[in-house]
Amino acid sequence: MHESIYVLYGEELVSMLIMNQRQIRDEKIAQLQEGKIAYAESYELIRIMKRDIERKNLNVHYDETKSGCWFTPLSEKVRN
Repeated sequence: MHESIYVLYGEELVSMLIMNQRQIRDEKIAQLQEGKIAYAESYELIRIMKRDIERKNLNVHYDETKSGCWFTPLSEKVRN
């Protein structure tokens, strides 16, 4: 479940979506298990994704950049 907070942006009150890191991780791990590439930006999300990949013994290549990390499943079929 996603939560929203409201932030004052200039003179306008804007709703911002807050997503639970573990929920995002679960969604991205599901992508990898379907043979799809996943991307994460935050250090915490990258950390918990790597931990979960190891626990599930998934064969995934990590391509870390300054702005985030690409997770590519290593299998015969990779879909974007």
